[in-house]
Amino acid sequence: MSAVWPHDYERHIEYLRVVIRNIRQKIETDVSRLAILVNELGVGYRLLGGE
Repeated sequence: MSAVWPHDYERHIEYLRVVIRNIRQKIETDVSRLAILVNELGVGYRLLGGE
């Protein structure tokens, strides 16, 4: 996050979550079983190849 928003990035975290949710709604076939855009705890998000 600090590489993208170097100043006061804590306030942008919710914005990022909204963007990720919107992307998931467009690319995932089933948002309850994430297969394309997944969270990696302590790292961020990873884009996978899908099913």
